[in-house]
Amino acid sequence: MNQQHTARRAARYSLCALAVASALASAAAQAADDGVVLSGRMRVGIASVELEGVSPRSTYIESAGSRIDLSGQETINPDLKAFFEVSTLVCLDEQPSSRIVADCGPQAKPRNAFGNREAWVGLRGSWGSMKFGRGFTTIRDINEQYDNSLGLASGLSAWVENTLLPKNQRLDADAAVTAALAAAGPLPPPLSGALSAGIRGAVGQINAGLDAAQIPALARNIEPNIYADNAVRYDYGDWDGLRFSGLVAVGENKTATQDAGSRLSARIGYSTSKPAIGQFSIDLGVEQNRNQVVDPYSTQAAVNGILIGAKNAGTAGLAAGLTPVVGAATANALSKVAFDAACKNRCELTALAAENRTTHTLLGTSYITPVGMIAVMAGHVNRQQTGLPDLTRNNWSVNYATLIDNIGFYVGYRNNGRSKFGDWEVQDSEDKYSIGGEYRFTKRTRIQYEVVAAKIEGASMAKYYVLGLDHRF
Repeated sequence: MNQQHTARRAARYSLCALAVASALASAAAQAADDGVVLSGRMRVGIASVELEGVSPRSTYIESAGSRIDLSGQETINPDLKAFFEVSTLVCLDEQPSSRIVADCGPQAKPRNAFGNREAWVGLRGSWGSMKFGRGFTTIRDINEQYDNSLGLASGLSAWVENTLLPKNQRLDADAAVTAALAAAGPLPPPLSGALSAGIRGAVGQINAGLDAAQIPALARNIEPNIYADNAVRYDYGDWDGLRFSGLVAVGENKTATQDAGSRLSARIGYSTSKPAIGQFSIDLGVEQNRNQVVDPYSTQAAVNGILIGAKNAGTAGLAAGLTPVVGAATANALSKVAFDAACKNRCELTALAAENRTTHTLLGTSYITPVGMIAVMAGHVNRQQTGLPDLTRNNWSVNYATLIDNIGFYVGYRNNGRSKFGDWEVQDSEDKYSIGGEYRFTKRTRIQYEVVAAKIEGASMAKYYVLGLDHRF
């Protein structure tokens, strides 16, 4: 009996010891899995930029998207974890206006704060992940996957233009003359000739000022912002098999005169395998942005202000010149008609009506061959606004990238087609050529270079060279 009792007691002790050891092992594994992780990416480049016919070659220091990330998670049960992700852009350069990456400078002021890149909290498991906060939309994810450029410069993205390429925005003198003569009615030839000359002179003076300002044509700024606030995002799948992402954002930018904006962004994709030779991958994304507003710190807002100011100045100047001939009332009326016609579409191109809806569709696909990866993207953007014509544009890009040992190389081409604003085809088509490469000292540290040339309407407009250091931690 004593021997049996001793044996049973020893067995219980062994089971208890095993249970304690198992619990300790599980707790240790969980402790190793849970916690807060500090990581990030420091990228800085020396950029040599030339805007032909505008400014001589200049040298800049570019941050190129440097950031510090905080992330962490807690295991609730084997198939459920709580997590958070906070990412903050870091400006390693303090120049007032970046011509390549708009992470620093006055134009980045609204996002110049902790968590300005992304900030999420959520739950994840085998069913996917659901998170709440603010961050990137799914359209941006497609671009990141299929754009092989290094991003030291503005890359070859087929959906957004980060570089400000100067292009004159001229008012239409012919339209101004036609509208004013129609409004004035039959006039004797000397008077109609004088009116035509006066209008052309007034519009010409405004255009000369716009030429000197070298403001950019911003038809390429119609894409929805890649960031969404007040968002809920769901992700399922990985780069092997079927994947899906969806994002909904509501209540953005509501003011006394502006209805709240909203965002709906979705992506579905499929890959035949994990990244390896023979992998085929494809993704389709659709995003809709309602009641988008113009960022007051953006170049788009600045250009819109310049155009409206030019229109008002031209109207006042023409009215002053016509008043001695036709009287103040008629002069004011004809001047308004003339400059409304001269500015039609051109001034509204950079504006946004209170009620607007932008829909962006983007398709990306890639295939990994034995000698590198080929990636293609194609997109279509359509913006509808109450009281204004639709604005549409098509674009596409093709890239090739390869990595041999620790040496990488890519080459790419992108085409932004002409924007169409109602029946007006904007002269803003762009061709962009880029090559780049990197040398990897380690998995975390590499030196990179990019050479980019861009043309607008076939005319060479910008060339820049960037040499940078990329360190991940």
